[in-house]
Amino acid sequence: MSDPQTPAPQPGYPAYSAYSAPQPLSGPPQARPAPAAPESPLGRIALIIVIVAVALSAALGITQQILILTTRNPLLFGGVGAVSSIANLVLFAPALILGILALRTPGRNIRAGIAVGVAAFGILQVLIGWIISGIVIPLIARGL
Repeated sequence: MSDPQTPAPQPGYPAYSAYSAPQPLSGPPQARPAPAAPESPLGRIALIIVIVAVALSAALGITQQILILTTRNPLLFGGVGAVSSIANLVLFAPALILGILALRTPGRNIRAGIAVGVAAFGILQVLIGWIISGIVIPLIARGL
């Protein structure tokens, strides 16, 4: 068996052999990253509130659709819609506040970020729904 041929070293580079030990890199030692700070409990609470709010909103939305299909009483499904909007605001607003407070603390804030995004979207959805039902629909009904 023959030894592998090693190429001739090039100027400015050390000689390389297939059997040589790896050379340590020159330069300053790499700093180790600091251990991650623990996650804020406010972020976890905000995420739990957001999950409950989304589940309740979905359940009330399904209930509203069932009432539209089964009954012809607009006050009944309008009332479910109003309860859904108020429940969303009551749950999403504190989740947004807790999430923002959790984002201001050092550490991992993934759950808090998710809670802030979902809560902000939920509040925006309620406000857009109120604008549509309070302004746009009456204008359409008047023929404008």
